[in-house]
Amino acid sequence: MKEVLYILIVFTVFVLTNPDTATHKAKVKERVIEKIKAQMDVHSEIAAPTNEAEVVDAIQASITDNMVSKAVKVDNFFAFSLTRINTESENTVIGLGILGKVYLFGNF
Repeated sequence: MKEVLYILIVFTVFVLTNPDTATHKAKVKERVIEKIKAQMDVHSEIAAPTNEAEVVDAIQASITDNMVSKAVKVDNFFAFSLTRINTESENTVIGLGILGKVYLFGNF
């Protein structure tokens, strides 16, 4: 009987700490922005003035928000959730949400 109670408690913890859709999308957005900034650093030979950098950051955030909100979907399985990217040609799992965290796979 104790084993059933332990399993029920563990399952309840997983359910209560399963990340919501906003957490998944925020993690994907964060990763996309990291990749964009890394590419910009590699390709920029001169540093942009502060005002221009702020404008670029604002545009980048806006585009990323729009892209992530349309392309990222979350499959909720109560104890965990999967992050998916939906495009016209494919539907790919790119992450796992469990215990309050979202982990993105591989090169994404």
